[in-house]
Amino acid sequence: MSAEIATRLGARVKTLRHRINAKQAGFGGLSASVVSKLENGLSVPSLEKLDQIAKELRVPLAELFRFDSVK
Repeated sequence: MSAEIATRLGARVKTLRHRINAKQAGFGGLSASVVSKLENGLSVPSLEKLDQIAKELRVPLAELFRFDSVK
């Protein structure tokens, strides 16, 4: 995955996480440091983890990749 896509994915997850007022710690079954790296585009979780994150965000997996709606 390119750095640009990783950055956009991370921003999208962060935006959606903030909408439900969820904290980084324990979010999606991940540690706060892993969530921070994801949200800053420094790492990309597996598809399985992304699916788990989407479920916790209460959105379809595809919603994580709707970069046009990231503000």
